Amino acid sequence: MINKRRNTQPTEGEVFGRDIEVPSIRQRKTLVSIEQRLQSRLLQNLVSNLIVELDNSGLTKPAFSEKLGISGSQFRYLRSGVANPSIGMLATFAERLHRPLYELLESRALGHRRNLSGEEMNAVFSATVKARYSESGMSYADFAEYLGVSVPQFYLILRGVSNPALLMVEQIARRLVIDMWVLLGVETKPDPSRRKSRGKGTLTLT
Repeated sequence: MINKRRNTQPTEGEVFGRDIEVPSIRQRKTLVSIEQRLQSRLLQNLVSNLIVELDNSGLTKPAFSEKLGISGSQFRYLRSGVANPSIGMLATFAERLHRPLYELLESRALGHRRNLSGEEMNAVFSATVKARYSESGMSYADFAEYLGVSVPQFYLILRGVSNPALLMVEQIARRLVIDMWVLLGVETKPDPSRRKSRGKGTLTLT
């Protein structure tokens, strides 16, 4: 009888649990490739700022991980640049480091923007997507397809219990032609310095 060795390399789900984007087979639409993660300016800024915070803290990596509320393996995965943490997890980092999430991801001062909790950002995210869906005139399935999410994911978003991954929020914001920080309620109006022209295939909702 042949004994099959189990792969001991932890998966994303084992490392981050529910706070990382690991959809089931029915939810593969929003999987972001490793290459896309490594190229993400937001994730690059996050890693850089966390390393600076670690250096300035004088703590060991295990102690700093504990301060963030995550394990050492989670922190190693974050530093690799391929993690796609949830909005809730990122909000926890910001709270424990006493820095607005906007500054951790954009490396810029908060300015007029609001410093919201993970629950508040997820609530605004859900309400905004729900409003755009109602205005679109599209079917439930078609709107989910347009956003690039599965129907089960769309259902959770509309219920306000999705706690989406960062790059999923960025993708949906791009599809809705809205600034990501407006989608999360951090900004109440678009920042003119970061507005981009609409690309082909974007949905215009008035």
